[in-house]
Amino acid sequence: MVLVVLLGSLLNPHKVHAQTYSEYEVKAAFLFNFGKFVEWPEKAFQSPTSPIIVGIIGDDPFGDVLDKTLKGRAMNGRSWLVKRYKGVEEIDDCHILFVAGSERGRLREILNAIKNKPILTVGDEIEEFCQLGGIINFSSRQSKYGFQINKVTADQNRIRISSKLLMLAKIIKPYGS
Repeated sequence: MVLVVLLGSLLNPHKVHAQTYSEYEVKAAFLFNFGKFVEWPEKAFQSPTSPIIVGIIGDDPFGDVLDKTLKGRAMNGRSWLVKRYKGVEEIDDCHILFVAGSERGRLREILNAIKNKPILTVGDEIEEFCQLGGIINFSSRQSKYGFQINKVTADQNRIRISSKLLMLAKIIKPYGS
């Protein structure tokens, strides 16, 4: 039920019921809604009105879908901004980092580069994402989307995840914990 509410607030209610949403329309809605159920430390933002920055590293599977989903939206007085990164050295000020499936081979490098920073990492169905230190990983089975959460790493990165979001997820512990 909460999952329906999470997505229902974003997906276009004018689409005919027989039509379906693309995988990345659904994932863009999830990213927006993850932001509603997460608290970052104040120091994660330069000012009280700084935008929430969603970064994408790797081959961007969204096209313009994520930009359109977030355009004109605000949360707690903050607008949303999408940035696309080619390398880990570019990631400096984002709050949500979407790690594309193309980055499976560089996953350890990416996660090590931002370790202990208040960045909510979200993997695109990447095997062992949460076990290796990612925070949220999309999962799908028979066209149904879900996600896993690594609360240990979220806590280490000073990111508070609402119990409402945790109830919807499969909780994964990182290796070595």
